[in-house]
Amino acid sequence: MDRRLPIGNDQFRSVREKNEYYIDKSLFIKEFLEKKDTAALITRPRRFGKTLNMTMLREFLDITKDSRGLFKGLKIMDTEYAVEINSRPVIYFTFKDCAGKEPGELLQSVWNIIFAEYRRYYEIFEGKTDKRNLYYI
Repeated sequence: MDRRLPIGNDQFRSVREKNEYYIDKSLFIKEFLEKKDTAALITRPRRFGKTLNMTMLREFLDITKDSRGLFKGLKIMDTEYAVEINSRPVIYFTFKDCAGKEPGELLQSVWNIIFAEYRRYYEIFEGKTDKRNLYYI
């Protein structure tokens, strides 16, 4: 199978699973974790890989996923931060997923996405589920 450029594909999991060309930016995760910021604002010019980097970070940290295979051969796995893989709850939100012709519809769309993220972690928040039982994609 020929390798392709991931034109229009900003989802890290998809890029890696399809074996599309990918420039290893996984040390961004190391940099992110070392800063220990309370909040982080990630800014880059348009079409500069912001979403791809954010989905990479989500895949690396998200406790509900098993992402070791996606990161095999990437530089982050050669660092002390490799043990952090799939170790934290991650709430991922993008306005790309929100739509509405009226303000009320848009607000409802935002609310639905936030509530869906809460539901994903409800059992963790309530202490009812052990992390090892949460690997689903």
